[in-house]
Amino acid sequence: MISTIKQKIKKIAAGVMLSAILLASSCRPGSWGNAQPAYNFERNAPTVRVEGGSKSGKVGFYSFMDMDPIQDNSADMESFYGEARVSYALNDVWALAVEYDAGNNCDDLARAGIVITPKTWKGNFTMFKYYPVETTGNKGQQLCAYTSQAITGKLDAILTAEYNFESRTLYLEPELRFKPNERFFSFLQGRHFGSIDDRIDFAPVLGAGYNF
Repeated sequence: MISTIKQKIKKIAAGVMLSAILLASSCRPGSWGNAQPAYNFERNAPTVRVEGGSKSGKVGFYSFMDMDPIQDNSADMESFYGEARVSYALNDVWALAVEYDAGNNCDDLARAGIVITPKTWKGNFTMFKYYPVETTGNKGQQLCAYTSQAITGKLDAILTAEYNFESRTLYLEPELRFKPNERFFSFLQGRHFGSIDDRIDFAPVLGAGYNF
């Protein structure tokens, strides 16, 4: 009974997070959003990512949610993981941030720290996140990096990396994204999560996206 109630609460939280993404992407100007249906070849199953963000003055918002089947070789999209971040810019490079993480197979928590977006070269966007504080008391610090580099006018190379100090786990997501126009794009990703001591083994993900 309690387990069923907790599961329903998690699904409600997922709905709230998804609604926040869609609201952020509909607030113009300075906002964006997209949906990314794809196929995970390692699991032989579909996967969907929805993300969006907005900015108003010094306050920024970003959120994403991944939806996957609970079992391999299934199309039942009941597993989810999502993050929502609110940041306050101190200047063009530094910002304070609070992030909420939620998912089916993990403890919900909030993190607090800093976001750094250094000034880089043309066609590049790079961001670092460092969260020294989190609410569970046992997850530990987290360091994240994201970089996107334009290779041509229609092709981008993207890398997301996330390291958790306490569990010594690493998430890596390299991506090539092809953008034939402003609305549609296709992408090829590799997704890896495991101990820092494990061999890095990427799950190939191929998909398409639509910008709202």
